Amino acid sequence: MKTRAGLLVLLLFASFIPLSSANETGETPEIFVDWTEGHSYIITGNVDLANVSATHIQQGAELNTTMTYDTTGENLRLILDSNLMYGDMITITAGEVSRIINVGIWGQPMDDHEVTLNSNWLMDQQWDNENGSQKYILEFNGQGWQQRTGDTLESWEMGNGSLYVLTNTEEESLSLDIDLETVWKNETTFEGEMTGQVFEARGSGIIGVGSDAQDGVMNIQGEISDAWINRSTINDIIDERFRLEANGTISMLSQDDDETMNLSGYLAVLLIETWDSNGERILSHNQFEGSADLMMETNETRMDIYLETFESVERWENGQRVDHLNKMIGDGTFGFVNSDENTSVQINGTIYDFHQEQVDGIVTVDDIHIDGVIFGDVQGDFGFVRAIEGETTQANATGAMYDVIIIHQEEWFNLTGITALPNSNLGAGTHHNESWHYDSIYSDWENRTIRTVWIQEGPDPSSGDEIHENSPIEVVPTPPEVEDQIGAVEINRETGLMPTDATSGDTFLLAGQDGMHLEVTCQLFESIPMDGHIVDTVSWTGEYMDGVEGYASGNLIIDGPLSGLNVKINREFMFEFGDEGQMVNLTENQSVNRVLSPSVISASSNTAPIIESIGLTQGLVFNEDGAPANLEVSVSDAEFNVESVTVDTFYIGGTIIELNDKGLNGDKVIGDDIWTGLISVPGLELGELQINVTATDAFDNSTTSYENISVVNQPPRLMDTEMVPTMIHRGQMMIVNADVLDGHGVSSVAVDFREYGGDLIELNQLGSKWVGEVIIPEGMSPGDHLIKIRMTDELGATSTASRTSLSGVYHIPLANDYDLEVSVQNEPPVFDLQDKISVTMDGEDVQYMLTVAITDFDGLNSVKVKLGNLAPPGGSITWYTMTNNGNGTYSYEFTIKGHIPLGAHELLFKATDTYGEQTAEESMVIQLVENEGPGDSTIDEASNILTYVAIAGIGIILVVGAVIFVMRGSDEEDGGSLGGFGDA
Repeated sequence: MKTRAGLLVLLLFASFIPLSSANETGETPEIFVDWTEGHSYIITGNVDLANVSATHIQQGAELNTTMTYDTTGENLRLILDSNLMYGDMITITAGEVSRIINVGIWGQPMDDHEVTLNSNWLMDQQWDNENGSQKYILEFNGQGWQQRTGDTLESWEMGNGSLYVLTNTEEESLSLDIDLETVWKNETTFEGEMTGQVFEARGSGIIGVGSDAQDGVMNIQGEISDAWINRSTINDIIDERFRLEANGTISMLSQDDDETMNLSGYLAVLLIETWDSNGERILSHNQFEGSADLMMETNETRMDIYLETFESVERWENGQRVDHLNKMIGDGTFGFVNSDENTSVQINGTIYDFHQEQVDGIVTVDDIHIDGVIFGDVQGDFGFVRAIEGETTQANATGAMYDVIIIHQEEWFNLTGITALPNSNLGAGTHHNESWHYDSIYSDWENRTIRTVWIQEGPDPSSGDEIHENSPIEVVPTPPEVEDQIGAVEINRETGLMPTDATSGDTFLLAGQDGMHLEVTCQLFESIPMDGHIVDTVSWTGEYMDGVEGYASGNLIIDGPLSGLNVKINREFMFEFGDEGQMVNLTENQSVNRVLSPSVISASSNTAPIIESIGLTQGLVFNEDGAPANLEVSVSDAEFNVESVTVDTFYIGGTIIELNDKGLNGDKVIGDDIWTGLISVPGLELGELQINVTATDAFDNSTTSYENISVVNQPPRLMDTEMVPTMIHRGQMMIVNADVLDGHGVSSVAVDFREYGGDLIELNQLGSKWVGEVIIPEGMSPGDHLIKIRMTDELGATSTASRTSLSGVYHIPLANDYDLEVSVQNEPPVFDLQDKISVTMDGEDVQYMLTVAITDFDGLNSVKVKLGNLAPPGGSITWYTMTNNGNGTYSYEFTIKGHIPLGAHELLFKATDTYGEQTAEESMVIQLVENEGPGDSTIDEASNILTYVAIAGIGIILVVGAVIFVMRGSDEEDGGSLGGFGDA
C-alpha cells in the first residue's frame, strides 16, 4: 500500500511540472540541424516548448511555417513544414538560445571564391562473366581549380593518369593500356545543379585485339601513338568521342576440313574513331593499312601471296557510309599436288598479279594471274587468268535488270607427256576453259553471280549459258550503332543542401544527385593548416545509401567567407550497374591547395607580391606578327592572394596583356605561381626592348617590375610564286616570278640550286615582283623537286622557302599554301656515232675493238650493240653489252671473220640510263675494204670471180640443206605435237 501511495504522490507532483523536452538534465539548450528526413532540428538541454520558435526567410520573404514536435526520442525534434531552397535563412530559438542557419550547397561557399585543388581518383570497374574478365580502370592525378561567380560554379581538373581496359565477348577480346599524358575535366554548376561536364584525356600505350569466331582467329598487337577520349554532358545530353591511332602486327588463321588460310603482317596504320551524341552514332571510322603474307591451302593446292598493299577504310557519318575501300595487291607462288596409285602430278606456279579492290561498295578490280609448270608423270604448263572485262546490265532469273561487271576467267593445262594419265584427275590431253561471270557490281550483296557463260576445250569439251536462281541477294550495309561499352558509366559527385555554418552534431542528407545520396554527420571541431594559414573546420563522416555502398569523410570550413568549403575530402564507394551485377568502385582524395580569393587575412597585415623573374620560354620573339612566345612571370606572395598579373607591351607595339596561373594559354601547371601568357610583336620593332609587369593582390597592393626581351627580325616571307614551265628538262630555262613580303624591305631574292651543283641565281626586282630566268642544273635528278627561294631583307635577315606563306607569317599556314614543286623529266642517253668507219680486210680474221661515245646526265646502266652480219654464227640478233672505259666511251671487241663479204655492214646501238630511260636503236656503218697489195690485178680479179662463184655455190648448198632439214624437222615435230595454248 505504501508503494502504491508513493506512486500516486509522484504522479500528482508530476502533473504540476511544465511540459518540456525529454531531456531533463537542466543543460543549456543546443540546436542541431537534422535534414535527413524532411526539414527538422534537434534541440537538446532544458527547453520549454512555449519558448521554441522558428522563422524561415526565402527569397527575401518570411514563410508562414507550421511547427510540430516529436518528443519520443532522447531529445526534442522540431519539424517544419516548409521546404528548403538555396540561399534560405532559418532562425531557430530555444529559450535564450538562437541559431541562424544559412542554406548553402555542399562544398560551395556562399561568397564568390577561387581556389586551386590537389586531386587524385581511381575508378575501378571489374567483374567476370561467362566470357571471361572485364576491366575498366581509370586513374587520375593532378590539380584542380574551382571558381564561383554569383550562382555559377566552375571547376576544372588537369593532370595525367592511366587507363586500362579489358573486355571479352563470346568471340572477341580487347585490351587497352594507355598512359594518359593529359587529363582535363570541367564541370559547371548553377545554383547547385550541374549543367555541364566535359572530360577529355589523351595519351599513348598498347592495344591488343583478339577474335575467335567461326570464320577464324584474328590477333592484333599494336602500339598506340595517339588515343583521345572526350565525354561531355551538356543539358543532360551525353556526347562521347573516341579516337585511336596505332600501328603493329596482325595475324589471322582460318581452318576447316578442306581449307586453311593464314595471314600475318604489319599494320602501318590502325585508326578507330567514333562519335556518339544523345544516343545516336554520328561518326564511325575504321581504317587500317599495311602489308602481309597470306597463305591459303587446301588438300591439294597452296597459294603463298605477299600482300604489298593490305588496306581497308570504312567511314559512316549520320548513318550514311561516305567512304569505303577494301584493297589487296600482291604476288607470290602457287602449288598443286595430286597423286593416286598410278599417277603423280605436281604444279609449281607463280602468281604474277593478285589484286582485289572495292570502292564505295562497288567492285572495281578482281585480277588474278597465275602461270605454272606441270611435272611428274605428265609435263606441261598451267595457267589461270581472271580480270574484269567490262560493265553492262543483266537480267536475272525474274527478268529484273541489274548493273553488272563481266569477269573473264581463263584456265588451261598444256600437257606434253601422258603416262598413266587415264587415272589422273586432270583428264586426258590439253584442257582449256574460258568463262564469263556476270556479277553484281555491289560488293556488299550476296550470291552476286547472275549469269555464267563458258566454253571448255579438251578431252571433255562443253559450253553453256546459265542464269542462276536467287541471284543477286540485295544487302543494305547496316550503319554502326551506339553500343553499351565498358566504362560508359556516369559518375558524379554527391550534392545537396547543407548549413554553411555547420556544427558538430549536425546531420543532413545530400540527395541532389540522382543515384548518389550521402548522409553526412558532423563530428569534431578541428583547426587545420591550409594555404599557409590555420582554418577552423568541423570534421565529418558520411555513408552512402540507396544502392550505393561506401563512406566519405573530410573537413568543412565553418568560419569566414569560405564557410562551407571542404578543405579536404576522401570518398570510397561502389555501386551496381548493368544486368549482370557488375560493380563500379571509386576512390577519390581531394584537398585545397591554394586560396586565390577571397583573401583570408586582413588588409593591415597584407604585403605586396614579389616578382621573382620575367622571361620568354622560347628565349625570343619575332617581329612583324611572327610566332608568339610564352611569357612566364614567377610571382611570390606571403599571403597567397595574388589576383592578377599584367604586362604592358607598349615598347614592342602591343597593349596590356592579362597573364594566368590556371593552365590556360600555355600555362603548364595550375597554381604553381608561374603566370603565363602569349605575347607577339605586331610592328617592326626589334632589339632588346622593355616590358613592364605588374602583380596585384586582393587588396590592390601591387608591384611593378620591368625586363628587356629579345625581339628579332623576322626574315622575308614568300607570298606567291609563278614558275613556267613546271615540267622541264635539265638545261632548259624556267621563268620564276616571286612575290616576297618584308616590312623592312627586300634586298635580294634568288633561286638556290647549289645543292644540285648549280648556282645561287639572283632574281631582278620589277615593281612588286622579283623575276628572272633560271636554267635547270644537270645535277638535278629526274623526278619531283622542291625549288628553294632564298630571300634577304634590308637588315640582312635571310630565309629560304620551298612553300608559300600566304598568311604573311610563318606560324600561320593556310590551306591554300602550296609547295614550289617542279618535275624534272628524264632524257635518254645521247650517242655520238660516226656515219661510217672502215676496216681493212686481207682475207684473214681481224680482231677489232669497236668504240663509241655516249653521254647521259644520270649515268648509264647499259650500252649494247647488235653486230648483225659481223656477229659470230647464231649471234646476228643478239645484243652484246659494251664495256665502260670510264671516259664517256664504251667498247666491245669482236672478231670479223675473213670470209665476210666486203662492203657496208650496219651495226645497231641502244643504251639505258640509271632511271630506265632507253634510247631508240641507232645505227652506224662499218665498211669492210680490201687490203690492196702488189700483184697482177687480172689474176686477182679472176681469183675473186672464182671465189664469189665458189661462195655462191656453197651458199646454195647450205640453203637447200637447211630447207630439207626444216621440212623433216617440222614433219617430225608436227607428228608428235599436242598443240595447245602458250603461257599467259
